Amino acid sequence: TPESRMEYDQLPDSFRVKYKFSMEFKTFDKSGLLFYMADEREANFVTLYLTNGNLIYMFDCGTGKLKLKSRTKFNDGQWHRVVFSRELQRGTLTVDGLLLREGQSPGSSSFFDAAEPYYVGGLPSLDVAKKLPDAAKRSFDGCIRDLRMKDQ
Repeated sequence: TPESRMEYDQLPDSFRVKYKFSMEFKTFDKSGLLFYMADEREANFVTLYLTNGNLIYMFDCGTGKLKLKSRTKFNDGQWHRVVFSRELQRGTLTVDGLLLREGQSPGSSSFFDAAEPYYVGGLPSLDVAKKLPDAAKRSFDGCIRDLRMKDQ
């Protein structure tokens, strides 16, 4: 449903240094939130969302954000597997086995401080993610399956 979401509250200690999330999704919608997590001040955050059919993966370790945007649109109603990862300041965005984008966040911080929970598919309220664009705050209207952290 358009207002549904999942919340998770367990993160391994290694998350501060690196993480790797993957999930499968399908939609015809142009915009919507797939994943979001942040600290209380939103200085550190991770998000994955669709805008105009393109995937956007962003993270900020507190000293500057990295934004990776797909050139391809993924709102074709087909299943797609997305993998988004970070190790220190380096991030990668892979879809359907193809590395689409990679880059390094600016600034000096390479450790991520997050507060639980993290959200999949939507947010409990728009106040949770004040710094995100409106497209990223919309609940995901589609299907999500096989959410994994570190291939588990």
